[in-house]
Amino acid sequence: MLFAVAMGLHVLATDGVLAEHFPVSLTTGWRLVLVAGAAGGWVTAVAVQPTGVLMNVLTAFLGGGILLNIFVDELAPERHSSFTWFTIGLAAYSGLLAFATFTTDVGAA
Repeated sequence: MLFAVAMGLHVLATDGVLAEHFPVSLTTGWRLVLVAGAAGGWVTAVAVQPTGVLMNVLTAFLGGGILLNIFVDELAPERHSSFTWFTIGLAAYSGLLAFATFTTDVGAA
């Protein structure tokens, strides 16, 4: 759930960045094409259920693309960033992940 929320926020931020860079050409139709691509990828993953090396390669490719986009477009310039708020966010997210990890019922399977 935490990952889904983080990815949702990333998609909203990316939509804003694309709208700034392409104010005329990024219409609702093209946004629907992007949504259809994401939905098509999900349906394909559910239908094919890739495992092993293929899953690792696809995950690495997706993660690399997301990180590249974040580094280029979403991070605030150094003069507008705050190490204190970064540390607070890092600690909060780490705490949420630790809570989610340690409160799951491992023996239920």
